[in-house]
Amino acid sequence: MQVTISPQEAIDAGAQWRVDGGFWHDSNDIETDRSVGFHMVEYKSAGAAWFVPAKQWVQIFYGQTTTITKNYIKRTPSGAPPIQWQTNIGISDWEEGESVRQTSDGGYITVGHTYSHTADDYDIYLIKTDPNGDIQWENTYPGSDDFCSGDDIGRFAQQTADGGYIIAGETQSYGTGYGDVYLVKTDPNGKKQWQKAFGHDVYEYAWAVQQTTDDGFIIAGTSYSESSMGFDIYTAKTCSDGTSSADFNCDGIVYFDDMELMAEQWLQSPTFPSADIAPELGDGWVDLYDFGILAYDWLLETIAP
Repeated sequence: MQVTISPQEAIDAGAQWRVDGGFWHDSNDIETDRSVGFHMVEYKSAGAAWFVPAKQWVQIFYGQTTTITKNYIKRTPSGAPPIQWQTNIGISDWEEGESVRQTSDGGYITVGHTYSHTADDYDIYLIKTDPNGDIQWENTYPGSDDFCSGDDIGRFAQQTADGGYIIAGETQSYGTGYGDVYLVKTDPNGKKQWQKAFGHDVYEYAWAVQQTTDDGFIIAGTSYSESSMGFDIYTAKTCSDGTSSADFNCDGIVYFDDMELMAEQWLQSPTFPSADIAPELGDGWVDLYDFGILAYDWLLETIAP
């Protein structure tokens, strides 16, 4: 008699078989010293995670090897899983968390926004915790200091290939519309490395961001459409992290193609790819300030990581 047990996970957990109360056998073992007739086959428990197959009578014939295949079924947990830990995090009287992701060290990165009493608006709030939810560091990213500053909301954050973090959300402090897509890139300790706001004339915001294989970023969000008087899906792709802001076509060098694109937008509101790069978050107009950045980075090539 030969019995084959599956799956391998149950075998690894201790699943075995035996005949007539004899010695336990592993899967695919053969027992040869049984007489012709009916015999009782039973199966060993593989732990609480598995249902044990029922005992069964098996007939052995003369000159033949009786084979049996038996499948252990894994139990399906009932109810909600138990809570391992929970924590409250806050620095003012009003914080909201928008998303959380696990990081490479087993901890977590959480992003949302916090109310700023000094500016009377919301700022992006980024929190890094260890695997037990204890805070390792936290940072806020305020908007501009002038009277036009508004709410800045972080909706999604994740770790990047260099160990830092990318935040996607919306800003009312920068950009050209009522609200614009807002990207903030930080180092592994949450210190801001760069920020970028972009969109059209009315209202755009990001819900998610993903680093791409070329080290750029793909953003998904929502855009208000004046033509349909409703909201549409919004997506945008950036060049690789570390590329000059004047490398408009993402070819790795600031050259004549980039100057030609700037010339097409000269003294106008920018289109895409946008030549409005000065100040860092743009001012809604392509002019000498933007040309100054292009001239400074002329022939600058992207350094490969």
